[in-house]
Amino acid sequence: MRTILIPMPFGIKGFIKADEDGYETIVLNSKLNLETNRETFLHEIRHSTHGDLSNECCVDEIEILRHL
Repeated sequence: MRTILIPMPFGIKGFIKADEDGYETIVLNSKLNLETNRETFLHEIRHSTHGDLSNECCVDEIEILRHL
């Protein structure tokens, strides 16, 4: 797994994605502060740990589960 910082709109904190080989990348918003990026990083790690990238459930439902 790797983590990268890229500038994104302020409404987007980050996301996790996998390439065709299954290698995961966490993308964080470089415009946000360290604490926000830390929280987002941990949130995206939970998605990885729970196998959400291969889950066929809709994104909104997954987000509800991860924010409980």
